[in-house]
Amino acid sequence: MYTSLQTSRNNLFANKNGEEINCEKQERINTMKQKSNIYIKKDKFCNCYVKSKYIILSGTTQIGELIYKKRNKTFIIGYLEIYPQYQNNHYGYQIIEYILSHYKINCIIGETLKEATGFWNKCIKRYNGQRKNVTYCDGCTSSFVIPKQKISRLSMHELLEFAYGIN
Repeated sequence: MYTSLQTSRNNLFANKNGEEINCEKQERINTMKQKSNIYIKKDKFCNCYVKSKYIILSGTTQIGELIYKKRNKTFIIGYLEIYPQYQNNHYGYQIIEYILSHYKINCIIGETLKEATGFWNKCIKRYNGQRKNVTYCDGCTSSFVIPKQKISRLSMHELLEFAYGIN
């Protein structure tokens, strides 16, 4: 139970222990506690060259896109995007959790674009993953495995090559 306290500087909540909590912080806590309504759905309107494109939905709102392939209990991400207006709302983490809980897989692998390095570093830390110094695609800085699995450099390269042969 939280009690609202008005101050001249900002809105604060007092929790059951009497500690003051900023409204923005409390809102983020409440958002993370809510049951995720994120799911992945086949894109009916994707072009004939990319047959494995999926849309990421939060309720009925499309918040991103995902292209992936599965091979021997390995989920290989070819492309993952959360649209800019929905970024910084923990949807990326929710997608990773969705994949880990809804697919019978041992691990998720993919490559990191320079602009997404921060997100993937946090995912690696959160889900006990590891970074690999293997890349297949130009513009990628490294690859990752979530959670840690013993995958050789050659196997990693082959899996990434398989993923980019998506059709």
